[in-house]
Amino acid sequence: MPQDAFTIYHTAKELNSSLSNARIDKINQPTHDAVIFTIRTQGKNEKLVISANAENARISLTDINKEAPLQAPSFCMLLRKHLQHAVIEKIEAIPYERIVKIYFSTKNEMRESGMKIIYAEIMGKYSNITLTEDGKILGAIKQSQSLEGIRPIFPNATYKLPSPQDKINLDDQTASVNLLKNFEGNDFANFVFTNFKGVSKQTATEIVFRFFNKSTVVSNDVKNINILDFYNHFYNFYENCEYSPCVINNKQYNDFFITDYKSVDFEKTRFNTISSAINCFYNNKESKKNFDDKKRKLLNAVNAYDKKIKKRYQIAMDKLLSCKNMQDDR
Repeated sequence: MPQDAFTIYHTAKELNSSLSNARIDKINQPTHDAVIFTIRTQGKNEKLVISANAENARISLTDINKEAPLQAPSFCMLLRKHLQHAVIEKIEAIPYERIVKIYFSTKNEMRESGMKIIYAEIMGKYSNITLTEDGKILGAIKQSQSLEGIRPIFPNATYKLPSPQDKINLDDQTASVNLLKNFEGNDFANFVFTNFKGVSKQTATEIVFRFFNKSTVVSNDVKNINILDFYNHFYNFYENCEYSPCVINNKQYNDFFITDYKSVDFEKTRFNTISSAINCFYNNKESKKNFDDKKRKLLNAVNAYDKKIKKRYQIAMDKLLSCKNMQDDR
């Protein structure tokens, strides 16, 4: 799934246009790794979900109502203390990283203005939601201390970004063009994915496919083009792709995209916004997981009861067998 920096970058841009200057009305934490903000914006209420679940990490608007626990978790109480009635100033993605920054304009008990930032790290099992002020961590939904002591996540520690990947930033034109010129091999898409920040293998395949009109591109194909033309194509796609959010959900393939990936030849369901596509994809995924979990529990219960009945049956049959000659023995 291309839940890469490219996807998150454009998701953040869409959220910023929708939620800039919005006010936080309610904050709930329905699960141990996700929070939902009820936001008042443009005369209507919206719900923003941030999930740090290993399999379903995301940030998007949602229309799903999840019941909040009777006792709010400590992180939820922390968010309510600092962000209740705060105003969202800006939402942006850190360039070429799967991290979204949400800036909140707040007021303390003395009515003094301040700024707090949530870092939503959408990074699979390393996903996290961290509230900071002046660069210091106020709290996180997942607290930890790095084994090497490099990136601790706990109150009063300095917030540090994850260690950067050993890849090239796309906005460095000279380094990018020089690297592309040195390509040798039979999989140009994999080369792009391996060497450039921000793109998943699927997104790299789409970028290559749109330029060459085929997915399998070898070194001879690359030598026959103007590398600068490909770089400009790559950069323009990353920065200015035309939004056409869609979801593929069938037995063969499940994914969502912020634009029409022409390299993926499956029937797609279209949506008006990126958030609605993300919302649909993860709702379907979570519904399937919940169904599979209930199915597994029911099957385990049936199997356990079946085993118990068979054991009783065997005991009864053994007893009948031992009593077969009872009358003759008497």
